[in-house]
Amino acid sequence: MGPRKMSADERQVRDLLARQAAEWFVNLRAGGDAAQLRAFGAWLRSSPQHVEAYLQIAQTARELKAAAADPELVLAAMLAKRREP
Repeated sequence: MGPRKMSADERQVRDLLARQAAEWFVNLRAGGDAAQLRAFGAWLRSSPQHVEAYLQIAQTARELKAAAADPELVLAAMLAKRREP
């Protein structure tokens, strides 16, 4: 039996968490103040899904940085790796 398909609601939640995680990633890279860091910590602690979403964004950022630095890296292979469960 293959993996269970996500419902539309599950996809919406996943997409919302990915957007929130991406916003935190970008904002903190720009230099967060103490209040922002506390808010980020609270957001992370509020759900394991938040941690997972943030780690996925951070991993994607590392992969993109590596791809930009390595002209030999094949984009299709990187995209296929991201699609793996």
